[in-house]
Order: sequence, then C-alpha cells, then structure tokens
Amino acid sequence: MDEEYGAIVGIFSLIISIVVIILVIVFGGVYRTDVTISVDDITSDNLGKVSFEKKYTAGHWLAGIKKGKPVDTKSAMSEYSSKDYKLSSMKVSFRHSFSNILVTIVTLGIYCPVTVVVSGDLIRTAPSN
Repeated sequence: MDEEYGAIVGIFSLIISIVVIILVIVFGGVYRTDVTISVDDITSDNLGKVSFEKKYTAGHWLAGIKKGKPVDTKSAMSEYSSKDYKLSSMKVSFRHSFSNILVTIVTLGIYCPVTVVVSGDLIRTAPSN
C-alpha cells in the first residue's frame, strides 16, 4: 500500500511539474511587452546624441497577480542626462530570460522575476560651454 501511495504521489508531482512548465512557456510571452515613446518636437543642432540601456530585474508574486516594485525609469537616464540633453526616444521592454523562467518553475510560480530593459536616446539641444 505504501509503494502504491508513493507511486501515485510521484506521478502526480511529475504531472504538476509538466503542467507548470507548459504554462510558463505558453504564458511567458504574454508578459513580454515593448513600449516605445518618441518625442517629435525636439529640435537638435546635431551636436550629439547619447544612447543608453539599463537592465533591471522586477519581481512579481503569485504568477504575476501581485506586482512587485516598479522600475524607476528616471534612474536609467540620470547618469547620461544633463541640462543640455533632452529625451528623444525611450523603449521599455519586459523579457523573460531562461533564468527568469527557471526561478518561476523552481518556486512553482510563487516568485516570477522579469527582466526590464530601459533604452533610449538623448539629444543635445544646446551647445555646452
């Protein structure tokens, strides 16, 4: 009787693991989103353009139902910006890497990390003195 119970528990846990893997693969792309912001009214003297890209990890809980702390996009631009530069475009991408999916599987969906990539361009609008 104990062997039958052990076999049933083993099969059940294998089925649950397969279902979780399939759900992560199927629904993992649902959370991949790209948001692009462009500012058209910036006039530039073509003196320079600075591109930036920063990667962050945002954690979500309970399969994404409870959102984690939001990513501060201003901090991504802060080290590149100055009074002479203005934002011309910015793109925010949410991606699930292999390690993100692996952590989600290991924690059975309790913790779901996602990689957030903030990138964009800053254009010089006034010459620096």
